[in-house]
Amino acid sequence: MDEQQSTKMPKPFENPTDFESPPLVNSTSQQFEFKEEDKLKQEDDYRQELGKIQDEIVTLRQVLSAKLKRENELKTLLGIGFVEDLKQDWNETVHDIKSTNVYQKTAGTLHAATEKISPVVQTVNTTLKSRLGSLRNSNYFKTFETTLGSTVNAVKSKMSTSKSTNFRENNSSVSNLPTSATHSEHLNFNGDATN
Repeated sequence: MDEQQSTKMPKPFENPTDFESPPLVNSTSQQFEFKEEDKLKQEDDYRQELGKIQDEIVTLRQVLSAKLKRENELKTLLGIGFVEDLKQDWNETVHDIKSTNVYQKTAGTLHAATEKISPVVQTVNTTLKSRLGSLRNSNYFKTFETTLGSTVNAVKSKMSTSKSTNFRENNSSVSNLPTSATHSEHLNFNGDATN
């Protein structure tokens, strides 16, 4: 019979202590206090680390300033000028850029793309040349070329005759000027010599 009792399910709420639950407010406030203390301690650690880093930065700036000053003194003693310095910096920058993985991958990609595109460009170029050649040999283009050529020749001939006429008129007016004209006579634009 003892075996039967041991397999029985316990009745709910047999003990009064089973029914009571621990107070939630107290445990939550304790957890909150622990979290708040941890947070304040961590912030304090961060502030201390920040202070150390800022001190190190100041020290490094002072050392860098001294090194730069010494570098300039040595360059002056060696006669290295501004232009040479720029060339050296440029060459170093280009070398640094070319040695990066990104540049090498990009250059490889561009080289592969150029190898693939180059036959296409040559095909398009050949096609355009053949089409322009066939267009140039067409009757329409020949008619247009002839018309344009005759128009250009007509304009040229009219311009040359007007230039030669103007040249003759200008030469005759120059030859009619008195050779002993004074400065005031040349400045008289109205042709009135009395003023």
